[in-house]
Amino acid sequence: MTSKRRTKTEIFTILSWLTPYIFILSFLRHTSVFTFMALLLFCGLSILGCLTGIFLTRLTKYKKGYYLLVTTVSVTLFVISYDQLINTSGRIFYSLHRSTMSEIVTKINKARIENNRILIPQVRFALVDTLKDGTIVFTIDGIPDNCVGIAYSDDNTNPGNTNCGQIVEWRRLDDHWYFWYST
Repeated sequence: MTSKRRTKTEIFTILSWLTPYIFILSFLRHTSVFTFMALLLFCGLSILGCLTGIFLTRLTKYKKGYYLLVTTVSVTLFVISYDQLINTSGRIFYSLHRSTMSEIVTKINKARIENNRILIPQVRFALVDTLKDGTIVFTIDGIPDNCVGIAYSDDNTNPGNTNCGQIVEWRRLDDHWYFWYST
């Protein structure tokens, strides 16, 4: 039984189906909005380029319908699962940075108990701030009136507003930890 080897174009096409998923799970919370949009544009152009290559290649003339169908399914699944992919990306970000964020929360709470003033520690991946109700927010990305981040709330209540505006989504990640969007 002999197996036919895949062409380079076919291999690049298969990889292009996976790249949007990889980019959203790996880079969404680690890059700016503009960089991420450029990566998604690159994914779309990669898929189109690979499909064009397949349609121009004689070696794959019997597989063209298959590749078109799988590409359509891949893009459709990406669009349908986009919100879930964003939620998963937030959970991945949270799990990667939870220990650092927990240390900061501990320092801030300790200073509050001792009635000391401290300089709120800033981290490379987020802007840290405390709200009037005591909620500690880690702003990951955004512009002044539209941000995204993770918050620690002692009483598990939505503060309503952050330093970036009104909270439009407040989603539980773990005990006292929430993912938020503002507008």
